[in-house]
Amino acid sequence: MDLRIRSIKELLKDKFAGNYPGTIVQVGSGSGDNIHVRIISPHFEAMPRSKHDDEIWGILEELPEEYVLHISLCILLSPSEAPP
Repeated sequence: MDLRIRSIKELLKDKFAGNYPGTIVQVGSGSGDNIHVRIISPHFEAMPRSKHDDEIWGILEELPEEYVLHISLCILLSPSEAPP
């Protein structure tokens, strides 16, 4: 696994998923050097979508800029919004 992908996944698990049981964090490769992030969390259930982004991007900003620049897709869903 790419160091960037591993670092992003570990940060999100430590700073976010660890606080919200039932959270699923998926980080993988997109096309080229792009990185895709998908988080499904009960924490997002009663929260406006704009707040999902604020919370996660606040955490991702702790990473080196060259890691963050490669995140091309960040899908943040509550379990009720996630496809089966």
